[in-house]
Amino acid sequence: MNRRRYVSMRKLTSGDAIHVYGNTAKSDYTVRLCIRMDENVDGKILETALEKTGRRYPYLCVRLKRNDSEYYYEDNTAPVCLFNTADRITLGTEEANYHVWAVCYMDDFIYLDFYHGICDGTGMYFVLSTLLYYYVCGKYGEISSEGIRTLDDPIKESETLDPCYRPERTPDRNCGCKRQHIPVNNTGLQRR
Repeated sequence: MNRRRYVSMRKLTSGDAIHVYGNTAKSDYTVRLCIRMDENVDGKILETALEKTGRRYPYLCVRLKRNDSEYYYEDNTAPVCLFNTADRITLGTEEANYHVWAVCYMDDFIYLDFYHGICDGTGMYFVLSTLLYYYVCGKYGEISSEGIRTLDDPIKESETLDPCYRPERTPDRNCGCKRQHIPVNNTGLQRR
C-alpha cells in the first residue's frame, strides 16, 4: 500500500496553540493512556506492534520544530520509541527520538504517552486500538480487525484534520490558506 507522507512541514493550527503556549513546568500537556493486560507484556511483540502502528499513522510521526516566527510539525522518520519502564517519558526530546508520542510497558501494563497538541484522547484511542490489535495478533494469532484502523485501511483525510480547524473563522494573511498560524512568543517551549 502506498503510504505518502502527510506532514513535510505542517504549521500549528488554533487547536495546537494552547498546548504550545500554555506549557509550563507544572503542566506539559502530555496525556497517558494505560492498559492492564492479563499477563506480562512481551516487549519484542509490542515493538513489532508499535512499528506497524507508526506506519498506520504517519501523520502522527512528527517532531515539533520552531523557526523565527512560528512553531510547526515536521516529518520524523525515526522509529517511535518503546521503553520498558512505567515512568513517563519526556516527549519531543532525544530520548524519544524527538517524537511527540511514545509507548512504555512494565510488567502487565502498556502506557501510551502523547503530546495533547497532536491529538485528543479520542484520536489516541484509535492509535491504542491499533497497537493492541497488532500486539494481540502477534501474541495469540489473527483476530477480527472490525472497527480498528489497520495498515489495510486507507487513511481518510478526516482523520488527519485538526478538530479545532474552522476555515470560516481563521483566514491567514501570510500564506493564503485558511488555517491560523501561531506566532512564536519570546518564552518558547519549556521542558520538564
